[in-house]
Amino acid sequence: MTPSKVQERKGMEMGFSPTSIKNWYQYRCERKTVYEAMPSKDRAQIPILENLVHREWAEFGDAFEQQVVADLRRREPGQVLEPPPGEKNIEAASFLRFLRRQRRETYAYQPVLRETPVLRAVLNLAEGLKVRDGRADLIIVTREAPTPEFAVADVKATRNVTLFHRAQVAFYSLILRGMLKELGVDGDLSEMGQVWRLADEEGRYQGWKPEFFPLRNYESMVEDFFRREVPVFASRRVTPRQDQTRFHIYFKCEQCQFLTHCRKAIEEPLPSESWDVSAVPGMSSQAKRALEGLHVKTTGALSRSRLTGGATSQANWALRTRGEMYTARARSIVEGRSTRLEEQYSWLMPPEVDTAIHLVVDSDPIEGRLVTLGCMVESAEGRKETIRIITDAESELTALEAVLGQVVATLASADALNREQQAGIRAHIYTYEPTEAMDLQEALGRRLSHPGVRAGLLHLVRMFPPEDLLVREPEYAGVHHLPASVVRSLIDQHYALPVVVSHALHRVTSALLQASPPIEKSYEPATEFRREFSSRLSIDICRRLSRGALDPREVEADVRKRLEALSALRRWLEADNARAKTPFLRLRKQPFLFQSQFDPLAATDLDVLQAREILHNRSGLLAELTELARPAPIRRERLRCFAGLRLLKEWEGNRDCTLLFTVPDECREVELSSSDFALILSDDNPDIRLDPSLWPAFHARISEDLDERKGTIQVRVRTSVFRGERFQRLLKGNPRDNWFLDRTFSDPNTERMTEFLTFLARE
Repeated sequence: MTPSKVQERKGMEMGFSPTSIKNWYQYRCERKTVYEAMPSKDRAQIPILENLVHREWAEFGDAFEQQVVADLRRREPGQVLEPPPGEKNIEAASFLRFLRRQRRETYAYQPVLRETPVLRAVLNLAEGLKVRDGRADLIIVTREAPTPEFAVADVKATRNVTLFHRAQVAFYSLILRGMLKELGVDGDLSEMGQVWRLADEEGRYQGWKPEFFPLRNYESMVEDFFRREVPVFASRRVTPRQDQTRFHIYFKCEQCQFLTHCRKAIEEPLPSESWDVSAVPGMSSQAKRALEGLHVKTTGALSRSRLTGGATSQANWALRTRGEMYTARARSIVEGRSTRLEEQYSWLMPPEVDTAIHLVVDSDPIEGRLVTLGCMVESAEGRKETIRIITDAESELTALEAVLGQVVATLASADALNREQQAGIRAHIYTYEPTEAMDLQEALGRRLSHPGVRAGLLHLVRMFPPEDLLVREPEYAGVHHLPASVVRSLIDQHYALPVVVSHALHRVTSALLQASPPIEKSYEPATEFRREFSSRLSIDICRRLSRGALDPREVEADVRKRLEALSALRRWLEADNARAKTPFLRLRKQPFLFQSQFDPLAATDLDVLQAREILHNRSGLLAELTELARPAPIRRERLRCFAGLRLLKEWEGNRDCTLLFTVPDECREVELSSSDFALILSDDNPDIRLDPSLWPAFHARISEDLDERKGTIQVRVRTSVFRGERFQRLLKGNPRDNWFLDRTFSDPNTERMTEFLTFLARE
């Protein structure tokens, strides 16, 4: 067949392997799945650009698999059927004898599983579609029963078994099930699939741990994929002139060999208004699909769209809640300028501090440990930094002690000056990526048994105010002492920048060099440290560092660059908040004081429990404040707010006052009811909803849930609240059709638990 006929035919020849099934459930990318299923010669004739993807993870996976098989060989001599020397696969005849119990081995390593007519019927495969040969890691036979039972085990160099791992095992099982039936083998397939993963112990290879899961549901999922998705894939035309495959570029694409091909849709020489909407940071594949349904496919079309009201009434939830943000970001890309989204407020960062602690964290997901840990402190005393490059499990401990030691020492100095001299020093911690905070948390969890780390962690818990849980005044709830900010989360919520796909640190700071006024310093990584959609160290860099193939001083220089850029970005955000007509940073920090309810150096298990309760309480409060900081339309679409209520009438009873409201049609799905205790009734003033000390003055309860027939709701307010000065001022000054009912935060259990733990400690 000539190349032109290959390119123009309607149906495509496609072959699906267990790996391609795993990739579908991992990435959910139609284009990647179709390209992988196409013959390589067809891809080359179009051509489809492919880039080399680092093999570090795959190489580690191969090494782990070899170690597992070697251990299995030592534990059970003579029980592993393996490929002949120099070959990759078990001989077909040997594997057939294994299936028919004509061999004594229990395990078959790397047998080839092939398509059968039975499998084709199960998957409903049309002509031109096939299942490619797959090599299962292990087929296990149980011989004790009269009828042998076969099980499939896949060896994975991971500590977390996910849906896509199970889907791959399920596909192997479907293929094997067809082979057993086609060959007439007397045997059953186990109802349980197996993934042999990394053991939970930290560090390098420590053996493996099998995880079992029921197969049938995952087999049904794979069968559904072939019946629903594969016919659609086969109908797509992929030619030099036309590519009908659906695609979406996001952070996971960094690992895809086809990224170079897809990226042509979001870069020069195409003009920015012609770029695919994937270029918009934060765009989800579901939102992109909804935009395509509205015939919006480019950043230019999106920048001119009005994604509110009736236009999106039938579109998806992501467009209803984030449509204005998508439009603003598309406009920023097309116009090449940075803007801040209006009417957005945040508790994620204070407007200014006196002592800023910046942290940079990198981790090696293969070895399950930190790779870098850096800290830069800026205060009136100047700048101090501590950077540690971690090359093994032992140096992780010393790095934690050194860096946390600097953090604790900085906070202790602020605490002493505030107690002794009333210095009024406000201190705060900053990271850029949320995953940095998560990796640091996991590292601390691994090292809690070490006294130094344990004491340091409890010191950090003491960043909340002294005895705040024992103070009864409602206006003093400790919220102004929330200790840390993730700066990228603030960028995600508040800014439209001329960057594509992600708000990686190097992209954000480079864009702000062109802002007015510009940022003082951007992060410009060296070539080998540059990544598409992230500024953290890649797996390739982590593995080279671990092997000693990379100078640690180069990594240290990169960490220092990120710390300096994070510091510059923090100062730029503070200045932008100061320039705003209405400041949007609402976390007003108080002078820093350590909590003194327990002594970290003499901490007991009860102190640790108390610290956990405090952390749980504060994280819940911050989560609610983050939700309340969103504009009313978004809170409404997130089903958390009755917005735009119209007050019909109010009447007073003995203890309560009842207010009757009509509910707009767009609020009928809101998930607030009479079972919610922590509600506030306001005019959507951010000074009310974002100040927990004012919540008691506007506290309300739903008396009668939404009456669908009348479209009304009754809200009950205590007489003391209703007659209060603040509520009366609101009642007299607010239009009758401008009322908002929001869920806030309530956690009565923390105070009770803390009092109980304190009682136990005294006893």
